[in-house]
Amino acid sequence: MVRRIITVAVVLTCLILAVVWGIWHLIGNRESQTTGLPSIDELAALPYVTWVPVDETEFSKSGVTLYHPDLCHDGINFYFTENKPGGHFFDMSGNVLHRFSDNRHDPGTWQLVEPYQAGHFLVIVQSEAMFMIDWNSNIQWELQGGFHHDVTIDESGDIYTLMHGKIDAPDFSSTEPVRNDWLVILTKDGEIKKKISFVDLLRKKKKLYEAAINREEKRYEFGKDAWDLFHSNSVQLIDRDVYSGDQRLFKKGDVLFCARHQNLIGAIDVEAEEIVWYWGPDDLDFPHHASLLENDRILIFDNVRRSGMGIQGRSATVVPFAHPRLRPAVSEW
Repeated sequence: MVRRIITVAVVLTCLILAVVWGIWHLIGNRESQTTGLPSIDELAALPYVTWVPVDETEFSKSGVTLYHPDLCHDGINFYFTENKPGGHFFDMSGNVLHRFSDNRHDPGTWQLVEPYQAGHFLVIVQSEAMFMIDWNSNIQWELQGGFHHDVTIDESGDIYTLMHGKIDAPDFSSTEPVRNDWLVILTKDGEIKKKISFVDLLRKKKKLYEAAINREEKRYEFGKDAWDLFHSNSVQLIDRDVYSGDQRLFKKGDVLFCARHQNLIGAIDVEAEEIVWYWGPDDLDFPHHASLLENDRILIFDNVRRSGMGIQGRSATVVPFAHPRLRPAVSEW
């Protein structure tokens, strides 16, 4: 009798949840039809928007083709594309205000452009180089290497970025090389001050190390010659002390990072060369771009490949806790 009651209760609960889910999506789609704004399903399917299909009748159009000033933040925009070098500033109507060009002998495709000091800019050519240009596109310095993804700058002008390279690490892989990441600190003149190996960081954290060496899935994003162990995709210099209650989690000068292939975000003590806080291996799924917000929450984009929820990604904010066994409070959308 008790088993029958429990079974009926479970079935009713599932039916109620299904009805609520259906009503929620119905309301979202109806709002879309009446307001012209995207539906819930459409918003949930927008982790990456790199291109959209264009009707043949619009092939002749160029520049800004849609602009609602009341829905936009007015200002100057910077644009570049990953399939060719160079970039430009333009206003909200699409008028080009200034152009940058890549005057090197063998220019590559730009992955990132970051404002520096006094009209200078840092440019990453993925897996090839980093260089600094001035307002007139003159190269100030160039450093060859596997630079990728992100840059952050401290108060003195030192540059923090990511570099990858192939190494032999038999404890991680006895059959093939691995592609390691380094946190690299450069001077304003492009000289390397310090390199911190992510492989060495994991070796100091037993749980993270064991998860990495026992990982079944292997990714080869930068070539088949080495297992891309980390695929780190963001670094942020922490500009203040951050506390959980009375305990300090991060101090000013630590670096927040995100390692996609380890489902990991964490903070590195640059002086001690160790991870002082981390989260994600049991919760995240191919995360991107961890950012510490002004309210001390961490904003993260997660691909959610394993969810089976029919969506391709989510954004979430995390309230970090001091104890690694406590799960942070997470808000997601």
